[in-house]
Amino acid sequence: MDLYAQAKEKLLAAKQEIIQNLLTENADFQSTMTDLDTADPADVAASDLDKRIIEALGAQSAQALARVDAALARIEGGNYGICVKCGNMIDKERLEAIPEAVMCINCKIAGERQKFASHVF
Repeated sequence: MDLYAQAKEKLLAAKQEIIQNLLTENADFQSTMTDLDTADPADVAASDLDKRIIEALGAQSAQALARVDAALARIEGGNYGICVKCGNMIDKERLEAIPEAVMCINCKIAGERQKFASHVF
């Protein structure tokens, strides 16, 4: 199986898992909201925290889904595996480990260093 077919298979499996997680999180959220009707104020505060956690997880899952969809679009568009920053090919090993990667390891490291340096006082 070539790199693109292997990546597409991994990405489609990841997409299915993310969608399933979102559905599970939504069911958990609905269950939490139903339980609020009979809860005392202390339980309401705890449930509000649970609600915020579920919402945050949903946002993270939605972002992960967007990354997977973008990678699938790059495969279909013929530009999968090309670094968006420098235009060089992303190493096969990196794509096997992180099929939704958009940058080669050198650009990713440089970006992380720059981000870290900007946060140092």
